[in-house]
Amino acid sequence: AVYVETHEAWCLPRNKRILINSAGLLGDFLVNVVAIVLAVNYRHLEYFVTPFLLTQYTRLSLILNPLFPTDGYWILSDLTKTVNLAKVGMENLKRLRLNLYSLYGLLSLLLMAVSLGGLVWFLFNLFHNLVARFILILQYLRS
Repeated sequence: AVYVETHEAWCLPRNKRILINSAGLLGDFLVNVVAIVLAVNYRHLEYFVTPFLLTQYTRLSLILNPLFPTDGYWILSDLTKTVNLAKVGMENLKRLRLNLYSLYGLLSLLLMAVSLGGLVWFLFNLFHNLVARFILILQYLRS
């Protein structure tokens, strides 16, 4: 299955939840191994396999990042036996408790700030580029 509904997994023991969260990563790993074997044995497939693998590894780096609410987050949440890890991290950070949860909260906050900054920068550059092209078009039409 490409997507599996796992909301009922919270009723299971912690070790089984970790297995469920890791199952998708294992499936991706197996698909990547098959793709690599095909590319090594059939050189003409390398042209198609390379972009696929780059996409897969980019996606895996996002999925494994515990600062996003994806598999990496849920695995870390189960390993630390912490429900609502992000909320606990932010609460510890607000109360200035120096522990791993406050470090997690700080990293989450920094990631959010960097992501927001990147979005603002992208939109500024997009707007700036559109305005510059619009001005060029107006100058062309006037001449």
